[in-house]
Amino acid sequence: MARSQESEITWSNLGPELLDRAPRYLIYFLLFYAPFCYGLRNGVGEPFFVSVAYVAFFLHCWKCYLDDRWPRVPGWLVFCMSLIALQGLWMCLNADSYHRWHRELITVRFFLPPPPFPDLPGSRDVFASPVQFFPQLAVFCLMLIVVNQRSDKRKAILIVAAVCAVTFAIMGASMKISGEKLLRLYWDFPSWRTYLTVFGPYRYHANAATFLVMGLALVLGIVIDAKSKGRKTIYFLALMGSILIAWAIYLNTSRAGWLLSVIVLALFAPRFLIVVARDNHGEESPLKFRVTVIVSVIAITIAVAAAFAADTDYRLRKLLETSDKLSERFPLFLFLQMVGDTPLLGFGPGTFSFVFPKYQLASPELFRLDRYLNEAHQDYFQLFIDWGPLTFTAWCAILFVPLIRFALDRFDRGASALHFACFSGALVVLIHATMDFPLQITSLLFYFGLLLSGLIGTSRTAKSPGPDNHAQVDRAEA
Repeated sequence: MARSQESEITWSNLGPELLDRAPRYLIYFLLFYAPFCYGLRNGVGEPFFVSVAYVAFFLHCWKCYLDDRWPRVPGWLVFCMSLIALQGLWMCLNADSYHRWHRELITVRFFLPPPPFPDLPGSRDVFASPVQFFPQLAVFCLMLIVVNQRSDKRKAILIVAAVCAVTFAIMGASMKISGEKLLRLYWDFPSWRTYLTVFGPYRYHANAATFLVMGLALVLGIVIDAKSKGRKTIYFLALMGSILIAWAIYLNTSRAGWLLSVIVLALFAPRFLIVVARDNHGEESPLKFRVTVIVSVIAITIAVAAAFAADTDYRLRKLLETSDKLSERFPLFLFLQMVGDTPLLGFGPGTFSFVFPKYQLASPELFRLDRYLNEAHQDYFQLFIDWGPLTFTAWCAILFVPLIRFALDRFDRGASALHFACFSGALVVLIHATMDFPLQITSLLFYFGLLLSGLIGTSRTAKSPGPDNHAQVDRAEA
């Protein structure tokens, strides 16, 4: 197995070694900072996150310059990210142009300076677009850093992310059990009912569920990896971590979290059963496999029964109300009207809540006027409306191509457990994006980007021979 070893830091190589390690250490820091700082929602902590991400990317590029090498990034990824970055910068620069400048004669012209090019496309809102776009660009920068890490370094980043998810689960579950006393460390609401939708640092329980499910996938990947390699201590710790995350998902009141966790468990179950059923020679024992399946089915049945034994009426009522809740916050007919009116470059990142009221006022029978929709609760519609058809295609490539390439290139040859964890975690986020807005939350987009980076790093093709080629190291370890 090929591995890259970090050289020992001495006075002679102190500068280059620190420059090489600093971006990765900053990512370690952001892994814990992002979810615990209110999940980086509504701008809380986002400017600091963006600043640290840009510093990490600058240091990474500086090290590449000193080493006289280009970062190793797939061409399609560079093109898609560059297209999104250039359009986002332009839309922020020329915000409040023809969408508002020629229509709102008093408010815009009195309070705001004119856009540089008032007759050219620009964002619908001069304030909302930078708040949404620059964190997204920061996540792209962090993804490029992770893609350029060697496979053992990418694995270390994913393991730290899994540890963070377990820590988050312990904290959120403890706050949920203790009730209002610990919850008030983060939140202060006048009504106790408001606390029902809070989980740990996340104000919205569905966002917390997405984070926990991504963590569950990573921890289960570590469980299978440790079991197959006979690392009993790591296997035990990871197994306990997965149980803690599953417990936190159960305590959280998000129906999406319950559904997504079942999907993750279903994806991992066959791999886990195969690993457990193998004997000491690495061959599958038919009898041991059957016994393992029977025991697993019994355990899952007992776990499901226990989950619904407490607050059965409440949980069943929430599940039965799922379709009604989705229809209340997902006016499909209005979204289709918005898609038809969306210009080539969209209305600008983060401007959905400014565009939607126009259609809401025109059709109050479809969406009541006393209700406010700050997000589309459907990320694909929202990305299309914000970015337009051209750049929406680039977004879809970034979101889906790594999963498709992994499925085509790796399933037939066998993928490592941690790579499969990246695939499973990213897949459930994309599923959740069809009925909510996880990709609009910076911390969730950051962790989702790490999962995609793990998949992108495994599919790079070799360009030159030699021990320093990252792609050869990746294939040797897969």
